[in-house]
Amino acid sequence: MIKFGTSGFRGIVGESFTKQNIQKICYALCEILKQENKVDKVINVGFDNRFMGNIFARWVCEVFAFNGIKCRLFQHPVPSPLIAFETKNNHIGIQITASHNHYYYNGAKIFLEQGRDSDDEFNNKIAKIANEVQFSKIKTLSFEEAIKQGLIVSVQDIVPYCKSIIEFANPKSFKNNKIKVLINAFHGSTVECIEYIFQQIGIKNYEIMKGEFDPYFEYKVASPYINNLDDQVKKLRNEKFDVGFALDADGDRVSVIDKDGKVYDCNFISAILYYHFIKNKKIKGNFVKNNALTELTAKIAEHFKLKSFNAKVGFKNIAKLLISKENNAIMGAESNGVAISQHIPYKDGLLTIVLMLEILSFENKSIKEIIEKIKEQVNYPCEVLEFAYPLIDDKKAYIMKKIFVDKSLPETPDEIIKVDYADGFKISYKNDYWGVIRFSGTENVVRIFAEMKDKKECCKYIRIYENFIGVDKRQV
Repeated sequence: MIKFGTSGFRGIVGESFTKQNIQKICYALCEILKQENKVDKVINVGFDNRFMGNIFARWVCEVFAFNGIKCRLFQHPVPSPLIAFETKNNHIGIQITASHNHYYYNGAKIFLEQGRDSDDEFNNKIAKIANEVQFSKIKTLSFEEAIKQGLIVSVQDIVPYCKSIIEFANPKSFKNNKIKVLINAFHGSTVECIEYIFQQIGIKNYEIMKGEFDPYFEYKVASPYINNLDDQVKKLRNEKFDVGFALDADGDRVSVIDKDGKVYDCNFISAILYYHFIKNKKIKGNFVKNNALTELTAKIAEHFKLKSFNAKVGFKNIAKLLISKENNAIMGAESNGVAISQHIPYKDGLLTIVLMLEILSFENKSIKEIIEKIKEQVNYPCEVLEFAYPLIDDKKAYIMKKIFVDKSLPETPDEIIKVDYADGFKISYKNDYWGVIRFSGTENVVRIFAEMKDKKECCKYIRIYENFIGVDKRQV
């Protein structure tokens, strides 16, 4: 059974992520393109460093080729935002990736016009057709023959995507910039783009760690979670780097490390970027977030007499609000990624890095100092913590029943002001602080979030929620 999650289709290689299933999905896409009279559109296909990514990408192209649909296939691993960017002027793009999941997963992210994640309506169309067709009925054209006929074109040009990032930032910010930068590529597909971008903007004093190919990702979740970054934090401190950035395997997620070694995710990166756009770049507009992102961005919007819109978890839902002209939004974010509406409505770790370097140059302050200035200006002291917990089916059923059937509530020191079940389980407290418990749409984990006035309070509430649903083993 093919089922789409929060961001595309994913599964364990050889179990649910198979040649049969990926080609069924491509067959369904061909049928949809025929129905919509869009078979003349070019499909951009990419892959990251995951096991057999290049082979799965070929199998994708062979289905499209048989149906007379032309593919641009990248010859080497590329970041997911690059495929999103290349899809801006076409109908569909496909990236073979399982993003931040463990090494034994792979998957397919599907992008639509404007470079946005495919939404639930489109995914449901794909799943319906794909689950009904018999694999034996799916026809392909061999890769070699498709190349001869010009139905598959091999490409390797990363420059248009990289230039779109470079042009977005202010080049004057990087003139004579001596900032010392430590990048953690986490064995992902971003290294070539980082090197090109840094060369063009004049960032010379940098080092990339974990840039070598490792499809096992050191047997860790391939994501810039704080518990994955101990070695980078140690190196940053010992060798006195000014700032560090960590990306996930396909380059859409990002975290930043201040010079003192503190790690910040996109709860605070998004707040810094949003404030910078409004205050310093004089670009005013609204903000889109989900219900598990800090309220700091909403406070910034309120401070500047702008609006903040809430979307369901999943960047496909943020993208819908971000591209709507009625919303006049300039930025959207989840805790793991940020998108700028003028670029693509999809989170982009590389663009985020460049913009953060621009901000550090402009402000001439540490990340902590910038964040504290923002908190003070909008009068919202806050910290956010998030952890994931692996599940077995019985535990998931137990939590589902406790929260959504029995409607049980945890006993907390502060009075519960509101409970929301619309997108996971969110508890609101005074002063706009909150906690969230929700199941991941991309892996078998439950996530717990808390935003409180300081880290101590966050830890206290995280422990309360852990005890409430009976979990204690945090994902590594």
